[in-house]
Amino acid sequence: MSKQTVSDDEFLASVFGDFMNESTDHVHALQRNLLELDELFQSLEPTSVAKIETEQLNEMFRATHSLKGLSAMLGLDDMRRLTHKLENVFDAARSDELPVKREVVSVALTAVDCLSEMIGTLKNDGETSGDVDAVELDIEKLFAGKHATQGVASSATSQSDEDEGDSMVATVPQGDTKYAAVKCKQSETLRVDIEQ
Repeated sequence: MSKQTVSDDEFLASVFGDFMNESTDHVHALQRNLLELDELFQSLEPTSVAKIETEQLNEMFRATHSLKGLSAMLGLDDMRRLTHKLENVFDAARSDELPVKREVVSVALTAVDCLSEMIGTLKNDGETSGDVDAVELDIEKLFAGKHATQGVASSATSQSDEDEGDSMVATVPQGDTKYAAVKCKQSETLRVDIEQ
């Protein structure tokens, strides 16, 4: 009996093919759910908050979590960063920390469109593209607005995969120069007045 070996190129091609199939499925699931929510919000007042079914939020969270893991496995850092931020949106929404409004759905749809574009670009020429920084900023603004109404200048989207242990990086909403970002070894958010 002879051993069959698989070259690195064949293995990578196989993994990449699986990634493309799975990531496309996850993006389609996210689009379907978000378009359903967008349709709901079209029938409501612009500032309305909707209570979304827990299972629907869980499904979007799981799809985003899977995309994050797949992109991290392949070293697609822009995609991993964006999915991490989007995952935080769904996690905050399902734990009632972020009210689901039309703006939240709109930003999530923009993020998913960006992910879809990145996947399409990968399929065609192997390079990711998309305005990830702008979409991440929009996501951070969702959290900044939520916290500003509560009197806290930080973001739940700030914990990154690279942080060690329970580290957290608190971020400051744009234009709020009175407060500085603080990295801490706690799971609490700190607000530091840097003018004193």
